[in-house]
Amino acid sequence: MKNRLTLFSALLFGFAGCSDDSPAPKPTPNNNPTVTNNADEDMSEDAQTPDPVFEGVVRCEEASDCDDGLSCTTDTCVEQAGQGKICAWSLVEDTCLIQGVCHEPGDTDSKGCGICDPATPDAWSGVADGEACDDGNICTFDTTCQAGICTGEEVDCDDGNSCTVASCDPIAGCMNTPAADGTACDDSSLCTADDVCVGGTCVGGEVGCDDGNPCTDDVCDPETGCTHTNNTAACDDGDPCTTGDTCSEGVCGAGEPETCDDNNACTIDICHPVAGCQYLPTNSPCCTGEVSICDDGNPCTTDLCDPDTAGCTYEFNTLSCDDGNACTESDACFEGSCGGTTRTCDDGNDCTSDSCNVNQGCIHSPLTGNTCDDGLSCSTGDVCAAGICSADTSQCFCTPSFADASKFSALALGANTSVGEALDVDGDGDRDNVLSALGGFVNQPLADAVADGSLILLFEYIGFQPGQFTLALLTGELAPTNPSCDLVAATCDYYASRASLNNLSCDRLVQLPATRTGNLVTAGGPNTQVPVSIPLDAANTLDVTVYMARIEKTVTVSGTNVSAFNGILGGAVTETDLNAAINSLDPDSLPLPPAQLINLLGTLAPNDIDTDGNGTLDAKSIALKITGIDGNLTGAQ
Repeated sequence: MKNRLTLFSALLFGFAGCSDDSPAPKPTPNNNPTVTNNADEDMSEDAQTPDPVFEGVVRCEEASDCDDGLSCTTDTCVEQAGQGKICAWSLVEDTCLIQGVCHEPGDTDSKGCGICDPATPDAWSGVADGEACDDGNICTFDTTCQAGICTGEEVDCDDGNSCTVASCDPIAGCMNTPAADGTACDDSSLCTADDVCVGGTCVGGEVGCDDGNPCTDDVCDPETGCTHTNNTAACDDGDPCTTGDTCSEGVCGAGEPETCDDNNACTIDICHPVAGCQYLPTNSPCCTGEVSICDDGNPCTTDLCDPDTAGCTYEFNTLSCDDGNACTESDACFEGSCGGTTRTCDDGNDCTSDSCNVNQGCIHSPLTGNTCDDGLSCSTGDVCAAGICSADTSQCFCTPSFADASKFSALALGANTSVGEALDVDGDGDRDNVLSALGGFVNQPLADAVADGSLILLFEYIGFQPGQFTLALLTGELAPTNPSCDLVAATCDYYASRASLNNLSCDRLVQLPATRTGNLVTAGGPNTQVPVSIPLDAANTLDVTVYMARIEKTVTVSGTNVSAFNGILGGAVTETDLNAAINSLDPDSLPLPPAQLINLLGTLAPNDIDTDGNGTLDAKSIALKITGIDGNLTGAQ
């Protein structure tokens, strides 16, 4: 009954504002002549429904029968001529009843451009133009009331990427959908041509800057295009009778004349401008062709011949020679004999026994068990093991220096194998991601771990430039200088985890060969491995290695630094590794026993990648969607 009365209260609002003695407007008659109203009939529960002859009339015995559930109406039961007792409602002073809802003076509608004014209690009154309001649409901003309507400027959703189609959803906000692959675009780089969209990224073929001149260094700058800078490199002027040719002012200049001296008195040495050095045999009393009749076969004598008498004389020389002894070096002639200084075979390694064999040269035999010194003051227990000085270096830490970095702000398994969700791992032309089946199980823990800082991953851009550079993957933690920094939105300082570095050399343990073409960065390849830890809950982490790891991402570059990225890390996890990782988890925390979970994965995510090239599918493809923001690497911990 109360719901029915509430509904009728809006229909019968004509009673509002009338006194009990005022005649109420007559409801609209029902057009059914066969039904009449018996005002004297005893009212039962059914009698409290609207009289069928007069739509909207509610009969009553007392005011409580007229309760419409509204705090802003006074409910009364009045005698109406010709109808008996019926319900009447009047509006409480200084209130509004708008669309069946009570409001106090000053209340505004959901957008803020309508206000309750008791002077017009049944409709919103307009607020002054220019008042701030909220139209509930995140695709507008600076919204104000204008003639009672909340209006504002449209949000510009253009992300500056010609390979995305920008749109805005009033609830979800800006959406940038990848344009169709093959759509013409412009990556704003003068170093690419025939640019087209691929997976939401503008990609073009490299412009060839080689001018064919070895005396210029040919490079391409994305903003200025090809440049050709003169160099002073060694070159070849095409004349075989010059040597040591070098570049000057963009031209290959001739070097010194080629001597062509073969140190043979029985040849005539000449240089031909096409054939180069030529050695012409002679016939004389001292020579038979190219051979002197006085040659004694000793490299430490200079053989002389008198052309008149054909008499031979021999003079000692000091030329370099080879005495045939591998335990000597710097061999030279002295008084007609070849000899050298004794070779030093000490290799400076305490863990080898050094000796020399006249035929083999230096021999370094490995030692085991001898004390040694690895040269590190921080190490302890130095001892030889198979020729290597080994020690405890757990207390040894290098001091790293870092390049520009960016921090992962989102990480999730791709939902399927469509563009933007997966990569082609094995090069067969199809995108791969069978482990998307795990998305519902791992994506929320991954998102939580990234948001709360229990999983901090960073890219470091070593030698970042157009073309080739090195992309390192590090784990880390917030630097103590900014412990409360916003991990998912702010540019924070981070310490790299020592587990990501070689403690002695500070070499990054995970380094990928990378290429930058415009704003597209690609990294990894068939022989690349990347360790990945996927948190499942507070007690369990799925630790696996991604083989054949590949990264494709679009970067936002500010100056020479990367301030943001968005892309995919794809690869494959071997079935052996994955099963071992599952079996290492706490079985009580899993939705199924490990054996059943492994069997289920075999059905939902069958092997689709051959990682070792033996023709057997031994791994499951995986694709991780990665998004990142700017970050600073300031130390290691």
